[in-house]
Amino acid sequence: MSTSLLYQLLQAESTERSIRSIRYQTQVARFQIQRHLQDFDFSQSKVDQQLIH
Repeated sequence: MSTSLLYQLLQAESTERSIRSIRYQTQVARFQIQRHLQDFDFSQSKVDQQLIH
């Protein structure tokens, strides 16, 4: 097996573990919905949108 193939497999495994970890942590925190920054209403907040983007 080539080194680059092994590297790609390890990267894929690491990414999958990270995704599973985030899913698990979200479930444990009992977040009922996922929220995205693009949906945030900056007009109702003191947060400067230019600092975020």
